[in-house]
Amino acid sequence: MDPFKVAIIDDNILCRQLLMLQLAAIETIEIEVVFQTDTLVGIHDRLSTDTKIDLFLLDIMMPEIDGITGIGILKEMFPRIPIFMVSDVQDQAVIQQCIVAGAQAFIPKGSSVSQLMRTLIGILMNKEHHICPKLTKSIYQGIHAQSALHIDLSVDELELVDQVFQGKSLEVISEILERPFCYVQSMILEVLRKMKLPTNACYLAG
Repeated sequence: MDPFKVAIIDDNILCRQLLMLQLAAIETIEIEVVFQTDTLVGIHDRLSTDTKIDLFLLDIMMPEIDGITGIGILKEMFPRIPIFMVSDVQDQAVIQQCIVAGAQAFIPKGSSVSQLMRTLIGILMNKEHHICPKLTKSIYQGIHAQSALHIDLSVDELELVDQVFQGKSLEVISEILERPFCYVQSMILEVLRKMKLPTNACYLAG
C-alpha cells in the first residue's frame, strides 16, 4: 500500500516538527508529509490542486489567515479531502465553528501518538464514521434557527449533537454516551426527523 499523503499547515515550526515526529512514530500505517507551510497566504501559488493529498492537518490560530477561514480556502482547492484541526484552542465555540465550516475533526495539540493514531486511522482506513460536513452544518443551522428547546431533543440527543459539533466520530460518541453504536445511529435519525431534515443521513466512513 502506498503511504498516505498528509499536508501540515501551522505557523509554529516546532508544532510542525512535533507532528511529523508523531506521524513517523505511527507503525500501523505509513504516512508521508508531502507539504508543510507556516501560512495559508498565497497557498494557491504554492500548492497545486494536482498534488496527491489524503488529509490536511490545519492549525486554528494563525496570523493573516486563520484556520477557520482556511477551511473554506482548502475546500475550494480540494473539496473531497478531509481537514483535521490541530490546535491548543479550548474554546468549544471556536471548535464548533471549525466543524460547521467543514473540518472533519479536532485534535488537541499535545495529544499522544495513540490518540493521534486512532483519529487518523479512523479517517484514512475507513475505520470510523463522521457526519458529513454538509449535514453537520444543516443540523447546526436548524438548532440555531429553531432552538433546541423547541425541537424537543432528549438529553442524549442534545449530548449527541454537542459531540458532533466537536468533531467526534460516531464510534467515539458511542463510547462517551455508553450506548451501542446502533443506538447512536438511530438517535441521529431521530434528531433529523425532529428537525424536519432528510433522514437519509449522510455518514462519512472515516
